[in-house]
Amino acid sequence: MEEVSLETMVKVLKKVPDTSGLEDSEQRRLAEFIVNLFGFDDYIPDNRLTPQERNIFYSLEEAGLLGTLQDEVKLLEGKNWRLNYWVLKKKKLIALAESKPEKKAEVSVYSDLDEEMWHRHSEDEEEQE
Repeated sequence: MEEVSLETMVKVLKKVPDTSGLEDSEQRRLAEFIVNLFGFDDYIPDNRLTPQERNIFYSLEEAGLLGTLQDEVKLLEGKNWRLNYWVLKKKKLIALAESKPEKKAEVSVYSDLDEEMWHRHSEDEEEQE
């Protein structure tokens, strides 16, 4: 089973939109929190999380790094007890950490303007003078 190291998690958080804007120290603290919470397991019970921690997990779920799992246990009284878990997508995390950042193509808003638009604008400026 693959393990997600602290350094791998830091690399991933630098690439996730919701956490990429954080300072390095904040990203490292968040990475430590996630790695320590999961430990050597692939999943943790949802009821261990505070509301603030759950919000972090929701944003990581939107980024595709975490998933959810539901299980039902039959109690002695015959009732079903539903358990919710957060699942760490280790393969995706490791792949994202190892991937190269994509270069964004620079787009100029002026590149689509035809030559006539440029002349029309310069003629309007001359008339105002």
